[in-house]
Formats: sequence, structure tokens, C-alpha cells
Amino acid sequence: MENLSPKAQAGVLLGLLAVFYLVGYLAFIKGWNHKTEVINKQIAKLDAEIKEAKKLTKNIEQFRAKKKDLKRQLEILKEILPSKEEAGQLYSKLNKMAQESGVDIVEIKAESKKPMGITYELPYKIKMKAKYHDVGFFFAKLANFEKIINITEFKMVKAKKLNKKYSVNVNCTASTYIYNEEADNMAFDDNNKRRRRR
Repeated sequence: MENLSPKAQAGVLLGLLAVFYLVGYLAFIKGWNHKTEVINKQIAKLDAEIKEAKKLTKNIEQFRAKKKDLKRQLEILKEILPSKEEAGQLYSKLNKMAQESGVDIVEIKAESKKPMGITYELPYKIKMKAKYHDVGFFFAKLANFEKIINITEFKMVKAKKLNKKYSVNVNCTASTYIYNEEADNMAFDDNNKRRRRR
């Protein structure tokens, strides 16, 4: 370096400075590129999380709308289901409708209540005698009754002893339904537990 002229020494110095500057610049760029890559990955991850959150929000809104609709349906169902008190009066109401129709109920036997999700079925085995057309009047009254009464296991046979008052014997099951609050509460508790687990 001492053998070089001052101009040459200045040129070498400038060259070295340029090399150091270039090496520093490249190192800075490389570091910056790495940081940018890391930040871009974080942004992509956040974008994915935001999309997932939006999807979940949409699902929550759909769930709320469905829950609201189910509650509305349940309120409608409660209106046509008899209360426990009304279900307890079904025996006397069946007798009254039968008498009004000219049907003689020989026997009504209450069966065990059966759980059916959010309702209980309360079945009554009925034996009656009547004229053929009076049976139709009786079932029409049941169909127009303000609360649900379903007829199943229907069997009608010609009376062994025909008389002016009765021509057929009828056996059937008349069922009504009451709201099962326990099952509804259990379903609500299960939904809450599932949400908590998530």
C-alpha cells in the first residue's frame, strides 16, 4: 500500500469501502428479506384465522336463526299439546264426546306414559259399542278437538248381538301428548357442555 501513489491508495480505499458497503447492504437486504418473509407468514396465518372466525360467526348466526325457529315451532307445539292438567281430564272429555256422538264407551284403560323426545305419549285403551255412523261422528269430534288426540290400533267388528242402539264393537288406542320439559332441558344442557368443550 505504501508503494502505491496517493491516487492509487485512494482508489484501493474507495474499492474496499465499496466492498464493505456492498457486503453490509447485502447482509441488510438478506435480513430484511427474512423479516419480510416471517411477517408475510404471520399475515397469511392471521388471514386464515380471520376467515375461520368469519365462517364460525356465520355458523353462529345460522345456529341462532335455527334456534329461534325451533323455539317458535315449540311454542306452536305447546299450544296444541295439552297441559298435564288437561291431559288428566282427557278421560272425562273422551266420555263426553262419545256421549254426544251416540257412542257408549265400555272401558277406558290408561297405559303407561311413553317418553318420545320432547313429549310424553299418554295412551288410553278404549272399548266401545256404537252404530257404524256414530263411530265416524265420534272420530270427527276427536279430529276437531283443539288438542292432539291420535287414534291407533283401530279394530271394528260387527256386534254379536245386533240391536237398534249398537251395531259394532270398536277397540282402539287414543293417545295424547304432553311436553317433556326434562328432555328439553337435558338437550339444552348437552348443547352447553359441547360448546364449553370446544
